[in-house]
Amino acid sequence: MKKYTIPIIIMIIVVMIICPAFVYTIGSVYAATEEDNELEDGVYTIASKINENIVIEVPNKSKEEATKVQLASKSKGINKSQEIKVKSIGNGYYTLTFEHSSKVLDVPGASTESCVELQQYSSNNTMAQQWIIKEAEDGYYYIISGCNGLYIDIPGGRAVEKSKVQLYEGNGTDAQKFSFTKVEELKTDKIEDGTYYIASALAENKVVSIDDGKYENFANTHIWENQKKEYQKFEVEYNKNVDAYIITAVHSNKALDVKYAEQENCTNVTQYQTHKGASEQWILKSTGDGYYNIISKCNFLNLDIDGGRSSNGTNIQMYEGNGTNAQKFKFIKADTIKSTQTIENGVYNIVTKLDDNKVLQIENKSLLNNAKAKFDNKLNVINKSQAFEISYLNNGYYQIKQQKSLKVLEVNNGDYRNETSIIQNSEDNESTVQQWIIKETGDGYFYIIARCNGLFIDIPGGNVENTPSIQMYEGNGTDAQKFKFEKASQEIESQKLLEDGVYKISTALDQEKCIDISCGSYKNEANVQIWDKDNVQQQKFQITYNEQQNNYEIKSVNSGKVLDVQSNGKEDGTNVWQYEGNGTDAQKWILQSAGNGYYYIVAVNSYLYLDVDAGNTRNGTNIQIYEGNE
Repeated sequence: MKKYTIPIIIMIIVVMIICPAFVYTIGSVYAATEEDNELEDGVYTIASKINENIVIEVPNKSKEEATKVQLASKSKGINKSQEIKVKSIGNGYYTLTFEHSSKVLDVPGASTESCVELQQYSSNNTMAQQWIIKEAEDGYYYIISGCNGLYIDIPGGRAVEKSKVQLYEGNGTDAQKFSFTKVEELKTDKIEDGTYYIASALAENKVVSIDDGKYENFANTHIWENQKKEYQKFEVEYNKNVDAYIITAVHSNKALDVKYAEQENCTNVTQYQTHKGASEQWILKSTGDGYYNIISKCNFLNLDIDGGRSSNGTNIQMYEGNGTNAQKFKFIKADTIKSTQTIENGVYNIVTKLDDNKVLQIENKSLLNNAKAKFDNKLNVINKSQAFEISYLNNGYYQIKQQKSLKVLEVNNGDYRNETSIIQNSEDNESTVQQWIIKETGDGYFYIIARCNGLFIDIPGGNVENTPSIQMYEGNGTDAQKFKFEKASQEIESQKLLEDGVYKISTALDQEKCIDISCGSYKNEANVQIWDKDNVQQQKFQITYNEQQNNYEIKSVNSGKVLDVQSNGKEDGTNVWQYEGNGTDAQKWILQSAGNGYYYIVAVNSYLYLDVDAGNTRNGTNIQIYEGNE
């Protein structure tokens, strides 16, 4: 034996005594082989042999870097933080990736020490994230680190909640043996698209409802006795692109949504404007008894009734699957009113069956938001305050736009109660409170039904004479809810009603008052007014019919200038003055017979009428243009 052999042997013995783990690591590192590639790729839960109900998970569904993994009771429902994607990367090694975070099982700092606690970490392709899965016995496996040959191990062999998961030298005990249970790919069970009440297994007369029928984003959901309200009905539609359902509140057209897409138990469920995100995508899983679990794709928690209580107003939340009736729901077909296009698009007067001479208009001809709608006497002149543009939206609903204000009819506050008023408001293409069903009654008339609440436009008490405004009311088949749509006059058929010549133009307010050029002025922009009749040139006008254009020119004999709408204005109250002839529509006029030898004088540029301001007969009262009012 050579002289240095004995010292080397002594040194090895010393190292073995002082650092047995080092010797084990050097002498017993398990090298992967292709034969170790014994588990097919897939998503699994990994349970301890000591207790099959205890599995590896990331606590609190954390997605944070370097979160330590632990043991936990196996969830009864879906829990992505307990689901681990096992993927072979060749040469006998695997990566283990947590489904909820897309982070991999990792040995911190590629440590070679026993008892190091494992973590999740972003993939970096190092050996600290590579694992050997080697069959043990009876369907169990050892999981061995590729960076140090140590085994995944349960400390002290105690498979209990919140125990950390560590590495330790192989010892063949059950603390290092694990089963892999494959997680089946989650696919939704199919139901027919349609409109449903969503009833609870706790009490079938209690259904998912939007709190107080509200329309805003984040309006809460709860259960309530089924009153067959629109805010208790939901459009359930399958989206094949995400293999999930979108569940939309009928009254608001907003989707059932997991608030802020949060991941924790007790996260609230609200309605929110559709955005196509995972928080509004729902998986339906049949429970085999006519009910379904409703599972969110954003957190794989179940729709759940708080505390399993069935009282009105009990909150709806998200919670991990537990198999209780609080998470079971039945989809019950709901009646819904939806129409095809029943009248063609156009501008109409809306006439009540109660009286053919009463038509819809806005109170006081207001141009403001929130002004109420009512019925009033029909005028036989062009009057935009009584004209409504009816437009089919290609989804079973109509928009009804007031032509004077260019605002649309709306259910006040979207309220679902009888006697709610109808107002005009600025156009909002997404709002169901501005969408209407126009449904034939079978006798030439139509019902007008609000999409948001299923109520009918109604004349209170069937009294059209003294009703200040109309209302929403449940359908009752009476004439107070029946209307017809008559095409509204949009332009006047022009014809020659008066021979060319020189005329004085008297007002029907007082035949001794006539149109007059202020101060007999010769200037452009001199004002037009009424004044006592006198034999002066400034009250005489040459009226000439243009055969090609079918309209009249009205020229002051005194100045040679023509009546002109100031700045070609088209609004009520626009001034009329005299101006040098220029051939524009602001200087062209149509005469329309008003009976008894009187005429309406209508501006071609706007179809507004020559008008004595406020019906005043004092000398100097201004002449303007204004909507027809007879």
